[in-house]
Amino acid sequence: MMKKKVTTMKTYQWFLVVEGRGEFPFDMLRYDSAFPYREEDSSKLKPVPFVPGPRGLRRVVLCRRGVNALGSTGARWSSFGWQVLMETTDPGEAIDAVRDNDRVHASPTNAPSTRASAHDEDPRAAQP
Repeated sequence: MMKKKVTTMKTYQWFLVVEGRGEFPFDMLRYDSAFPYREEDSSKLKPVPFVPGPRGLRRVVLCRRGVNALGSTGARWSSFGWQVLMETTDPGEAIDAVRDNDRVHASPTNAPSTRASAHDEDPRAAQP
């Protein structure tokens, strides 16, 4: 019996930060061999109503894997109205870029409250 030779193939992994508005170009996930990096990135792929101005832009972190070192297809993303803002091998850098943007564009109604709620108070403190 002939033994099969085990071969390995080098793979590359990048993290993309893409930004756009309107419908997310799902075909680009297939085309760039990418997928949403975190659950919150997946939730940003859902269709949302059009919002003018910077608040309508969404940033998403995608993980891209491939067998060659070619970069993402920025021109193709642009054709869908989305752009690649960053390509990095550091997931933390990509997450920070999205987090900073989300913080800047958070609406006052969506901003976390700094006021203590009734659930935060110690019930023993109210007793005489």
